[in-house]
Amino acid sequence: MTPYSFIEPGHPLAGPLQRFRAAIAAREIDGAGATVHSDLTLRPADGGGLELHRAYWSLQRSGPDGFRATTLDYRARRDRAAWFAFPEDPQLPALGALPGEVLRYMPQRRCTARSDGTVLKVKRPHRAAAAWALLGAVDHALGDGRAGFTVPAPVAYDAGRALYAQTAVAGDDLATVLDADRLRRAGGLHRAMHAADVGRLPVEDADAANAELRADALWVAFALPAHAATIGAVRRPLERRPLDPFAVPAFCHGDLTPSQLLVDGDRWAITDFDGARAGDPHRDLATWLASLPSDVPALRRAVAAGDDAAVDAADAAYLEGYGPHDARRLAWRRAAAEIHAVAVALKKDRHDPARAGRALRVARRCAETLR
Repeated sequence: MTPYSFIEPGHPLAGPLQRFRAAIAAREIDGAGATVHSDLTLRPADGGGLELHRAYWSLQRSGPDGFRATTLDYRARRDRAAWFAFPEDPQLPALGALPGEVLRYMPQRRCTARSDGTVLKVKRPHRAAAAWALLGAVDHALGDGRAGFTVPAPVAYDAGRALYAQTAVAGDDLATVLDADRLRRAGGLHRAMHAADVGRLPVEDADAANAELRADALWVAFALPAHAATIGAVRRPLERRPLDPFAVPAFCHGDLTPSQLLVDGDRWAITDFDGARAGDPHRDLATWLASLPSDVPALRRAVAAGDDAAVDAADAAYLEGYGPHDARRLAWRRAAAEIHAVAVALKKDRHDPARAGRALRVARRCAETLR
């Protein structure tokens, strides 16, 4: 296993990454049946450009003996590598008392488990408190199901351990059962969600969104210099024509993708409202559309086969279900979301040249409509 193999020899990151790789290679680990989860953080370099700040590499597996993870936390400036084995985690001390089946673990950030009909989440303390408050607000507004979908309900919160429990909702991951009819239905539910009155919520920060665009564009151009010209061609019209704040902020999920919708016959559920906010619904739409080629197995295969038409058809079905929207505003948000999706894939070592190529083509096409 060679982490971040898309970084070629001679790239400014090649040397620091080689030390990271050497730390992994020096430890004998059985990778059979395991999955690798990685994350890489860059920061501005003293002389300009970017440099490696920190990275983690986590080998994880679930089996009859439970969940296991061995994680390397690497700090580049000090060239320091520290290993820890689940449930040890310097930022999530409550993991040792977490019952049930681990569903997802992001080292030093969060862990999700399932136990006795509930879903348990452990986060850093300030994030757990914020997520618990959001969960209650969303349940209060949408828990009756009148919007056409159910949401998890709050069960219990342990502030001392930064752990909370919510009800588990049944259903198949929409990403695995997606078709045109369900895409249209999902689009309609997304509109209903945007119309909900959830009360007091964090408000989307327009300056933060623009800063994210700049950071993502810099990251992608730095990591993939062959695409730097395309990134510049996308970024320039977006920065020349920044969006005004949305006139009437809507309730936005913040990170809605097909895998966060569950389908159980005619019953639907939406989960993971941890990033919910009041803001521009077109940003929510753009995030969804940008996620399709990576989140939906059938569309991943289509992109790998060069079948852009299948993804375009999925986009059209979803927007048909969603209904009226501001096409120009969506184009701006979509261009930014596509660059963000490429940046996240790079950071998490999930870079796929075909999917990145499509994302940047879509981003450029959207940006060109803004000229």
